[in-house]
Amino acid sequence: MRRLDDNTLEELAYLISADDELHYRSGPGLAKFLTGAGWPSVPPHDGTPRRL
Repeated sequence: MRRLDDNTLEELAYLISADDELHYRSGPGLAKFLTGAGWPSVPPHDGTPRRL
């Protein structure tokens, strides 16, 4: 499989972890998403808030 270009990676990162109302995922939601996507060794969320 070819590597994704940097612009595509930036847009995917935004869709997965943005802080706006439409795309926001909580810390546990990010861990769940990455685990569901087959990401190896996703640590459980430690309770730290994403927004400080």
